[in-house]
Amino acid sequence: MATHEIPVVDFSALSLENKDPFSEISKDIEELADQVYQAFSTIGFVYLKNHGIPQEVIDSVFKTFDRFFELNQDLKEKYTKDKGTSSNGWDALERESTNPERPGDLKESFDVGAVYDENFNWPDKDVPIFQRTITPMYESLMALSKRVLSLMAIGLKMEPNKFAYAFENMGTSSGGTQLRYNYYPMIADIRKVKPGQIRCGEHTDYGGITLLIQDDVGGLEVSNIKYDGRFVPATPMKGTVLVNIGDLMQRWTSDTLKSTVHRVLIPEVEIKRRVPRRSLVFFVDPDPSSLISCLDGSSKYPPITAGEWIKGKLSATYTRPRATLKRLIKMAAATCAIPIVDFSAMSLQNANLPDNNSQAIKTLADQLYRAFSTIGFVYLKNHGIPQEELDAVFETYDKFFNLSLEVKAKYRKKKITSQNVSSQNGWDAVEAERTNLDRPGDLKESFDLESFDDGTFNWPSAEVPQFKSTVHSFYKSMSDLALRILTAMAIGLQLESNTFTKFFNKMGTIEGAVQMRYNAYPKISDLSKVKPGQIRCGEHTDYGAISVLFQDDIGGLEVQNVDGQFIPATPMKGTVVVNIADLMQRWTADKLKSTVHRVLIPEAEQKHSVPRRSLVLFVDPDHDALIECVDGSNKYPPITSGEWKKRRLLETYTDFKK
Repeated sequence: MATHEIPVVDFSALSLENKDPFSEISKDIEELADQVYQAFSTIGFVYLKNHGIPQEVIDSVFKTFDRFFELNQDLKEKYTKDKGTSSNGWDALERESTNPERPGDLKESFDVGAVYDENFNWPDKDVPIFQRTITPMYESLMALSKRVLSLMAIGLKMEPNKFAYAFENMGTSSGGTQLRYNYYPMIADIRKVKPGQIRCGEHTDYGGITLLIQDDVGGLEVSNIKYDGRFVPATPMKGTVLVNIGDLMQRWTSDTLKSTVHRVLIPEVEIKRRVPRRSLVFFVDPDPSSLISCLDGSSKYPPITAGEWIKGKLSATYTRPRATLKRLIKMAAATCAIPIVDFSAMSLQNANLPDNNSQAIKTLADQLYRAFSTIGFVYLKNHGIPQEELDAVFETYDKFFNLSLEVKAKYRKKKITSQNVSSQNGWDAVEAERTNLDRPGDLKESFDLESFDDGTFNWPSAEVPQFKSTVHSFYKSMSDLALRILTAMAIGLQLESNTFTKFFNKMGTIEGAVQMRYNAYPKISDLSKVKPGQIRCGEHTDYGAISVLFQDDIGGLEVQNVDGQFIPATPMKGTVVVNIADLMQRWTADKLKSTVHRVLIPEAEQKHSVPRRSLVLFVDPDHDALIECVDGSNKYPPITSGEWKKRRLLETYTDFKK
């Protein structure tokens, strides 16, 4: 075979039949890594033989998918992706247009993205044992792709697990990997093919790498990018898997590895046109929430989450219906934005936490690090604060906010001035806070509690019995949760576990700075009375270390993602939203990200005509804590938490007069 065509590489050293091939990096593996590197850095494609997936397993999977595509149109439509998710289900002929300059592709397809999704509508009623046949093949391709990724890392002179962090959620709804069976129907009359139409238009793949198993019909061609640019055939070779680089991998490796244009033609020979072509494709895309930065440390391409990257690609590919396309893009944006992390390992229900070096803690810490170093927000589930305790504190606060303005004014917070920034107990009226100085005051009331030992504070217990005891108890629960989050963050940064928590010794006292706030956004009966540009809470970042937020089900909170777009932080019952604040970004020398967010007025009348409520804990270090960059650098000069907070408060409150 000519050197400019697609090389064939013997994958025996990493065959799936070898249970632990990376126990040591042998000379055979190093040679294999070099061969794969040479292929991927030139033409971007390689055949792998002796990969370890038995031919009889492949044949069984093809037969199972064929039974599905032999069903009538009405039956197949029961499983269309329009009725399911963006990654699971069937797509009709011409639904995809991989080259927008050509008519839609002459193929149908069936995608299996979240193979472990309990809500996936598997077609087992019409194709018996469909799921049981496809799932093991998906798992084999997952295992094979992980070995290919490790081999690629070795070829790039990096650790074998260099790519692993971005593929932890393979097969789940939080992952980006997708199995696709392409079915190219027979073409009985070539005259009915539209001008310029082929089986699959010229395109590159979106993501990391792609694994392909094709039948013997042929038609796949690959552009020769290193030599004369002509298309060369990727001839079917039984017993091989064809692997190629995707666009995101080329970006990830600063163009070292090549994502190559390819297509599927209609065979010129009539006998080949009169039979269907089938192929099984495994798109190995990183988890949507994973941040992709140039591996060589350069700034050739700015960091981007895999989800945002895929979102940008979807709109160019799916031609109809447009409503479905918008839904797919919206889902991609939502998925990539704010990850959901299981906090069970450090739940408040666990009196005795696992050792900091345990796998459970390390996994949790790493997940938090990746969330906080990218979008800066995360949902935590299984945090350990009972729902009934949350409901009780919301009910208590609601009783206060239902009081008359005259009564609430008795508990008004002292004015923030240059001489007084320490009193953070009490009520604030609508528009008292202006988080975005370019907008009118925020459409919300609030009640702040920072120091429970402030003898001068007048608690509203006369009007709301049990107010102090209820909110104080919840303050303690949220503070305990915050300390566990800070501990996990330190571990994720590979620091001592108490790196942050040792600066939070005075929580709940006058000398402490951790503040609990209940926001009450009043109902808006008449939108015409809202001032131009006014929203419920203007665009802002939080001041301190982290913020811990419980919200009701009304919605409106939006977070700015890494692409600069605002995406919804949709309420999810049973979760708490945690985000990085400005002082923590400074503290970590910009490793963790403080992200702009806001609260909009919902467009739907049934949403804006009712109040919105949220309870947030602003977790700021003690006033006298000296904050220095934890990496030992001098990127930012030391500053006390108190000085930092004073500076920020004076920027925010509209009643401050110089």
